[in-house]
Amino acid sequence: MIQTTLHVDRKQITSIQTLLRGVKGALPTIQSRAVNKVATAGRAKIVRTIFREVAIKQTDIRKRNVFLRRARKASPVAKVTISGRRVPLRTFQARRTQKGVSYRIRRSGGRKKILHSFLATMRSGHEGVMLRKAGTRMEKKNKEKIVERYGPSVPVVMDGLPRLAAATLDREMAAKLHFEVDRQISVFMRQKGMGFSAGGAA
Repeated sequence: MIQTTLHVDRKQITSIQTLLRGVKGALPTIQSRAVNKVATAGRAKIVRTIFREVAIKQTDIRKRNVFLRRARKASPVAKVTISGRRVPLRTFQARRTQKGVSYRIRRSGGRKKILHSFLATMRSGHEGVMLRKAGTRMEKKNKEKIVERYGPSVPVVMDGLPRLAAATLDREMAAKLHFEVDRQISVFMRQKGMGFSAGGAA
């Protein structure tokens, strides 16, 4: 699991408090807006980075592997987490072949095959790569049990990629947050009809 935590640093908090002293709700509003803006953009970038490396749809990556806990005014801290269990092999561009099913884990890699496997849709509607497991013959049906095949988890596939290292993500998001806080100060002041921006007099 890879996780990055995003929050406004003490220096900028002091700047907001000094600039907007006495303005009700200024600090938590600006903090939560800025943090969520950067965290949401950061999550989108992480999804795109994984998509370029791993043969999975962006919608699946966003749903299964990259999670965002948004900041709130009462708790202006956001977390972006890359995690997840092993991914059903069907997700990795699985295709039916004459001898089984082929799939691809990395976009830069070739396709692999599982002989005698097949694609099947369960009663729940879930489609997977299935294989009859040797030594599990059922007497009533006189057939072996069907088991679904899984690929690796996304964190395992992406392990060691410098662009997704926690330290790298923390550094990149912190740099963007610094500028976003200034922008949100200006937005807040305009909304309140105040004649100043974070950079000085208007």
